[in-house]
Amino acid sequence: MCKVSIIVPTYNVVPYIAECMDSLVNQTLKEIEILCVDAASADGTREVLESYAAKDARVKILDDIMHSTGYAKNIGIEAAQGEYIGIVESDDYVALDTYEQLYGCAVLHHPDIVKGNYKAFSGNGRERIYALKAVSLNKEDYNHIIDLQDEGRYFLWDMYTWTGIYKKSFLKDYEIRHNESPGASFQDVGFWLQTTAFAKTAYLLPGYFYHYRRDNPYSSVHQSNKVWEMVQEYKFGMKRIAGKLVRKGVSDSAHDAADQIPQDIQTVIPKKMLAGICNGMYRSYAFVYGILADEHREAFAEHFCRDMKRAFEKQWIERSLFTDEEWSGVKKAADSPEVYHAYCREIEETKERNQKALFRMIERYGGHIIFGAGSDGSNLYAFLKTKHIEKTIAFSDNAKEKWGLDLNGIKVIEPKEIREKYPNTLVITASKLYSGEIRRQLLELGIKEEDIYLCDVGTTIPQYL
Repeated sequence: MCKVSIIVPTYNVVPYIAECMDSLVNQTLKEIEILCVDAASADGTREVLESYAAKDARVKILDDIMHSTGYAKNIGIEAAQGEYIGIVESDDYVALDTYEQLYGCAVLHHPDIVKGNYKAFSGNGRERIYALKAVSLNKEDYNHIIDLQDEGRYFLWDMYTWTGIYKKSFLKDYEIRHNESPGASFQDVGFWLQTTAFAKTAYLLPGYFYHYRRDNPYSSVHQSNKVWEMVQEYKFGMKRIAGKLVRKGVSDSAHDAADQIPQDIQTVIPKKMLAGICNGMYRSYAFVYGILADEHREAFAEHFCRDMKRAFEKQWIERSLFTDEEWSGVKKAADSPEVYHAYCREIEETKERNQKALFRMIERYGGHIIFGAGSDGSNLYAFLKTKHIEKTIAFSDNAKEKWGLDLNGIKVIEPKEIREKYPNTLVITASKLYSGEIRRQLLELGIKEEDIYLCDVGTTIPQYL
């Protein structure tokens, strides 16, 4: 019996495909199938896939005749024989126990969705740098079944389809599909909207399974001409959700919501669900705005701010779903593009000042320790590497399970070892939430005040890291 079907859309990825495929054919869970959907690759990718298929009957090659990542994933879903379905992008790879862990959780708890954390990486070989990424910033979301419908926990996690597996019967029951727009164009977003809207249960695992490449120049996040596809994905996802609610009789609206997004969409989509969509929309639009070149920002901000203003006026936005920083951005965007531009310039100037202050502090010492061996700490380390600052001599963390581990080839030590082994060394805290507590802890351990630098990662490093 096939337990998990893994869909791999491919197109001209010969530099990356072998690492991806090796990570799949060598999975510790053997009852899988690997559906490679190729869009007529002309660089040797197809031949590489054929060599894997010749040696492993679990590898099957399908054809993407539309040259659409969304279409490729859809025909993979249609062809899938597994109880659960996973997706792997062809320039990424996964840990060898990924599907054993995810499927094992699925067997025990039977959720519609199982997700795990991931590592974002850049570079190759010894120069590869990893940053830890959590699918949820709330630690209480992990290691238990979550009833999404009862708790109203809509759209609060990552938007990436590849961090998890999805029950095939769930996708079939709700006719969940990707947008078949050309190429690779943020099709994750429309799929994420649908799965999150209709899933009854989910389970999050704290392990880091997926490895996401962020330095592929052909990725959609690096192409300014693709940003408008993000807007289309929200339209696509909302149409699919509204249409399904009408057809299933969940909504009383007689509006043909599948054909267009109605102005009175709140009569079709429940308020909590709509609030979650608006939260995701703000995060997506703000991310896109942040990575755009200046010459593209004005046109995008017009649409961005119009959508946020409409959501505010219709009272679709729920304050509790946003952090304080996000809420400030939402209000600025709902005001006008000019106000939002000024707000973002202020943030960027603050980051520049904070970076210069951090660099000046680092220059005063022969080396430094990053306190925090999780997402913030690894992201800070990755940022410093991009600036060719290679003076990190250790990580430290209060989590005992991390002591002795390597993070990017650097040891994670106990806090008490900082003063014992590295006296007079700069300690950079990489947590805004716990920075005050960490500072007090370090002082109690005998670390001098002048050797502690409180770094707010969120207002120091670029958002794309």
